[in-house]
Amino acid sequence: MEKVNSLSSRTRNNWILDAGLFASGVIAILSGIYFLFIPSGGYQGGRNPWYGVTVLFERETWEWLHTWIGLAMVVIALAHLLIHWKWVVGMLKRLTSRQGSGLNTNGRYNLALNVSIALCFFICAVSGIYFLIFGSSEGGRNLDPMILFSRGVWDVVHTWSSILFIAAALLHFSIHWGWVTKVTRKIFGVKVQNSNNTIEVVKKENKMFKKAFGIGLLVIVVGLLAFGGITRTFAASETFAGDEGYGNRFGGRDGTAGYGTSADHSSGTYALDSLPVGTLDQAEKDALLYMYEEEKLARDIYALFADLWDKPMFANISSAEQTHMDSVAALLKRYDLPVPGMDISGTYSNSDLQGLYDELSAKGSASLADALLVGGAIEELDILDLRERLELTNQTDIQTVFQNLLSGSYNHLNAFSSVFLVETGAIYTPQYMSQTDFNAVITEGIQTSGGYGSGTNSGNCYGGGGRGRR
Repeated sequence: MEKVNSLSSRTRNNWILDAGLFASGVIAILSGIYFLFIPSGGYQGGRNPWYGVTVLFERETWEWLHTWIGLAMVVIALAHLLIHWKWVVGMLKRLTSRQGSGLNTNGRYNLALNVSIALCFFICAVSGIYFLIFGSSEGGRNLDPMILFSRGVWDVVHTWSSILFIAAALLHFSIHWGWVTKVTRKIFGVKVQNSNNTIEVVKKENKMFKKAFGIGLLVIVVGLLAFGGITRTFAASETFAGDEGYGNRFGGRDGTAGYGTSADHSSGTYALDSLPVGTLDQAEKDALLYMYEEEKLARDIYALFADLWDKPMFANISSAEQTHMDSVAALLKRYDLPVPGMDISGTYSNSDLQGLYDELSAKGSASLADALLVGGAIEELDILDLRERLELTNQTDIQTVFQNLLSGSYNHLNAFSSVFLVETGAIYTPQYMSQTDFNAVITEGIQTSGGYGSGTNSGNCYGGGGRGRR
């Protein structure tokens, strides 16, 4: 090998910039592919078999890489565009001139490919910045800003613009492979000597094979990406339309059990300030204190089960129960009532709830089926207790909050009963409610949720008699 120094400083600087763009692009693309095939927990209602799988790094690390390396790629791409701006303007002038600028067929194809790459990258970058600023739905607690499109549409746009960008970039890279290898060798100051031109002869003989292999590999890669994109788009469409299946209508893509829709405003984001503040009697005060701790019990038990069982729905519904707690806490603050107890998991001021927690947490720790039954039991009790306490008050603000908590519990009960059927093959039998009441609750949950429930399976989820409320 011999040293060569035939590159201009401009070419060398361009190579360094392109190398940075390539390196950041590889990391951003690989992390994007990770999320394409290993989506967030509860994908298609908790049926994501790859949820929690570690591929080289933890999920949080992949998310960090995708966000910040992707942002670095955007910055480098902008620098690349500024440096080559005169070339871009010149090409546009040549293309739009009357003489057609003398661009040959290959030049036009190359320009069209570059424009496609730039357009796809722009859309991908804009949609990525959207998620950087506004984030994910966080189980519905982070309201959708609805900027141009819904968050779900932005997700689909980001997915497909990324796939098209990767496909176009791979094609561009393969077309310019010879230039890349040639300049890279010069950058590192080495040149491979070909004895008797043997290597060149081999290259010519294998040229067709290499082209066929390259085209085949490109088709496979793009096909896999398209498959991932179609799967993700299908899952997103299920979130909007709620077609069928136990997970498609109670939690969307991240298994959130129905948060952030019109039927469940339990995050406390609605305007309580617009409702009158009345004077509470002791029964109403007791109702607020009790319901706060009952929602806390649900949150604590689901968080416990999330650690024990590989079901993302437990973690997501636990987060949802936290929003229930926040809603009741807002009422407590509104009426100058102290929040009962300390926010320590598994600890309650009410002795009945303390005993219930000890009993149900032990039962649900035995198996996944038992944990799902416990989830159903908690939601049944919550529904019955909310109904009972709604009868004790005529305060509009309390009624508004409790009605929204009730809608959330309808959807949670629907979720647990449906997943229990899928996991065990057995029909969920109500544990505290009557069968008639249970059927009515599930029906009401489906009708009012605007995309919850168990889909077309819901009519087959019920049977048997209830054993009454304890």
